[in-house]
Amino acid sequence: GRIEYTIFMGENCSSPRSKHVVWNGDITSGYCERGTLSNKYICNTNSLVISQFDTDDCSGEVVATGRSTDRSYSYILTRDLCRPYVKNTSVMLTYMEGCQVNPGAPCFDRASTHVCRILDHAVTAADAFEQCFGGGGGAGAERVLMAQLTAGDLVLDGQERVTRVVVNQHRRADGRVHALRVITHSLGRLVLTDDHLLFVDGQYAAARAALPGSRLYADSKVLRVSQASGFVINAITRSGALLASAHGQPVLAATGNAWLADILLSAYPPHSLSYALAYLFPSSVQAYSDSILDAVFSATVPFLSRISTALPTPIVMLFVVLGDAALAFGFILFVLASGPVALTTTVAVMCVICSCRGAAKWR
Repeated sequence: GRIEYTIFMGENCSSPRSKHVVWNGDITSGYCERGTLSNKYICNTNSLVISQFDTDDCSGEVVATGRSTDRSYSYILTRDLCRPYVKNTSVMLTYMEGCQVNPGAPCFDRASTHVCRILDHAVTAADAFEQCFGGGGGAGAERVLMAQLTAGDLVLDGQERVTRVVVNQHRRADGRVHALRVITHSLGRLVLTDDHLLFVDGQYAAARAALPGSRLYADSKVLRVSQASGFVINAITRSGALLASAHGQPVLAATGNAWLADILLSAYPPHSLSYALAYLFPSSVQAYSDSILDAVFSATVPFLSRISTALPTPIVMLFVVLGDAALAFGFILFVLASGPVALTTTVAVMCVICSCRGAAKWR
């Protein structure tokens, strides 16, 4: 890979006194450059975290961001964004190529991740937040494990926002253990995979970019980061985000990983065939996901992540539209194979929708 960045005197990247650095080498996420001191590179779509250790094998805990400590120090370099650097300097990443992010399974920890589920459609988002995370009473919302969610449930994706669950991935545990990142912040804790998108320092970035000193949702400050392992879960929502917490107050996270960000958070998904089917037939779509899609996506994610970064955006969007159509067609086949009851229910709902549209047309 290749990175280029500029170091400026002062803290706002505006000083004419600067130094441009060009570095060629392996910037694959998690790569350790060994030496008397060692450097660990963690890349994302538009940012690079360089952690420097006083050991020769990148061992030890990162305990500070952007300033030297006795044990290690880290810097977040973001493309075209000024970042603090060492000793009254600032840095800006200007070019990066060769980032090979391990696609993995962008998910939350199954055992600890909680969300706020709406029980009463009349309750406001603010009241639901208070009932779930503020210690307030009430029967309008409940704090539940994400693993308890199913398609059609309503959850919070902000203190004043509600979104619908499209489908909950990995509801049926497959027995595979995943590496997890434990992020302890000033208001609570969250456990998720390294590549899962998290709202960090004012933008969505892979969870690996959340280092001590980083700011999360509601201006919560990351205190420490550690590693764990466990089973995973991932609820996909209509907005592409939700509030999640393993302990304490929640933080804002997207429901996918870095290579999906442009699509997941775009205007397309809420208007797709797949999302429409999930809205109309939530229980059938959840069963479709549990029975078939989880295994399909697990097998195809590495290929999809490669083509998403290698192809132009218009071609990627064409693949997305074709994939959406394929998912919808697969759903129809799934319903047909599920028996007459599922088929009759689906047809009945579609007839009601068509009749309503027809009636509206003549009003």
